Amino acid sequence: CSPLRCGFTVQLLAANGDACFQPNCRGSAGYGQKVIDDDRGDLGGQDMKDVLTGIDFLVKEGIVDKNRQFVYGISYGGYSTCSLIGQTEQFRAAVPQNAVTDMGMMWALSDIKSWTQWEVGGRPWEVPMAIREASPLTKAHRVKTPTLVLHSTNDRRCPLPMGQASYPALKAH
Repeated sequence: CSPLRCGFTVQLLAANGDACFQPNCRGSAGYGQKVIDDDRGDLGGQDMKDVLTGIDFLVKEGIVDKNRQFVYGISYGGYSTCSLIGQTEQFRAAVPQNAVTDMGMMWALSDIKSWTQWEVGGRPWEVPMAIREASPLTKAHRVKTPTLVLHSTNDRRCPLPMGQASYPALKAH
């Protein structure tokens, strides 16, 4: 089960018989500005509950085996993957790729500082607790899901140091 947009990968999984779930949760584009704004200040909160509620429905309908769930995502999908495995143990494996793992690093190193400021309500020194709370890296100690961290060297949007920080944090726990 893949709850996040991953184009080719989703097609490959589906072609091999896997159920793939790509929800348009709070914060997603496609349903207007209100839905985009619905997770502002709550990144990794209600948006992840939307994903988990959708998966629960698919399990109830018999479409997804509750014991064989996998989560994968790229960029914000990688953020979602990291957030989900920090909140639940229901996935057998996870692959965050080019993931946003730390909102402070995202603000400092990314080419889109304005996104971080918009989502958490300010710059790192203005809202340090919001930055911490929205950062999956701060919840790495909760993760029990086997996780493969993939990260590209020259990603301007989600810089490599986020992957480099994620791996040893997960390994330590």
